[in-house]
Amino acid sequence: MKNILCILIILLGGLSAVATTDNYLLLRLSEEASCLLYDSTRLCVIDTLKHNFQNENYIMLRVDSNYEDMIYVEPIWTLGFLYESTPYKKGWIYLSKDIIVFPHDAQFPLYAEPSYMSDSVIVVGTYDELPVIKYNNGWIYTVAYDTTGGEFAGWLSPQYQCANPYTTCN
Repeated sequence: MKNILCILIILLGGLSAVATTDNYLLLRLSEEASCLLYDSTRLCVIDTLKHNFQNENYIMLRVDSNYEDMIYVEPIWTLGFLYESTPYKKGWIYLSKDIIVFPHDAQFPLYAEPSYMSDSVIVVGTYDELPVIKYNNGWIYTVAYDTTGGEFAGWLSPQYQCANPYTTCN
């Protein structure tokens, strides 16, 4: 009986770990800037995303899928609905220089392809923001700079991505 209970706990723990592996990105917008959110046809604007700078409540993007140069997202307030009464709708946004992540570590690998099996290079950089140029199943294609100013382009795995605007995960 004890063994069955332990197996159930392990299985349920594993399922909850899978359920929480969402990918989040961050919008980098100035106070006057906004980001357009499109409907399923990717033709009609359904909302305009803006940070709440007064209350330091910023928008993170939970990514559901991607198609060419767009990602389907659920915009989420970083402070929940503490200051905001209405959530944004889900929709499509274009990838741009305003969509970023931070590396979890000052040393991180960039891969040639969005796969752990592809060639990689270790970037010894800083905790500077990384632009999201392409998106593929949780992996982002980005450009990073090392401490000597060298430029590296490649795919950053989900485990090295951080979308926390308050701590930048460092």
